[in-house]
Amino acid sequence: MLGVQEGGTVNIQAYLNKKCLLFQRMFNRTRKGTVKTVMCRCRASDVWFDDECRAARKKCRWLERRCNRSPVYKKQWLSEFRRYRQLTRRKRAEFWRTSIDEYKSSPQHLWHSIDKLMGREKQAASPDITASDFQKYFVDKIAAVRASTDGASDPTFRLSPEVTELNTLRSVDLDEVTLLISSLPNKQCRSDPLPTWLLKECTAELAPFICRLFNVSLRSDCVPQLFKSAYITPLLKKVGLDNTDTKVTDPSPICR
Repeated sequence: MLGVQEGGTVNIQAYLNKKCLLFQRMFNRTRKGTVKTVMCRCRASDVWFDDECRAARKKCRWLERRCNRSPVYKKQWLSEFRRYRQLTRRKRAEFWRTSIDEYKSSPQHLWHSIDKLMGREKQAASPDITASDFQKYFVDKIAAVRASTDGASDPTFRLSPEVTELNTLRSVDLDEVTLLISSLPNKQCRSDPLPTWLLKECTAELAPFICRLFNVSLRSDCVPQLFKSAYITPLLKKVGLDNTDTKVTDPSPICR
């Protein structure tokens, strides 16, 4: 299906781009026939809020509605409400205690967990800043660095051992691709053409295509154009800074 003839005059980059577009169209047809699109209001839930908390909240709300109709349920509702509050406090405390203990040996992750616990997470930059503004800022920043190091001496390098070689990249097989797809977390972003859970259910049909596509890309040293796009969300370096200033954005999340 994705065969490339040896010694042929096929433009590999154009070939991969064509097959990736075919792959995306196939995904879109699968999604339209399987997934029903509905408009809903999304509210972020805390990571520690698990199925047990949801079941307790559902029961508490059910008793609250019964209590509004008849006072007979009031005592039962109050008891369930107290249990629900105690459960959420315990789940929250256990989650953060486990997270802090887990990252004891990693200060970066530890402070990230503490900042998240204290509500000091990084904020996104202002939507008024355009992509051209960010491009101009980074182009000027790179030009300033080059100008400041223009008179510096050439860097020195240590030669690698002669036996060190990396002539080709290892191909992937069908079992490896299938295992990687099954181990994916059930989440996706806007650039994904298909929900991850649906991709897992269609692994038997799609894995051979994906395996062949990746191997052609690895052998030809070409990356499909469709795989070079991403959504950019620049974040502020610290909470409280001016989110309309491009200079206070953190360059590390730019490529996420």
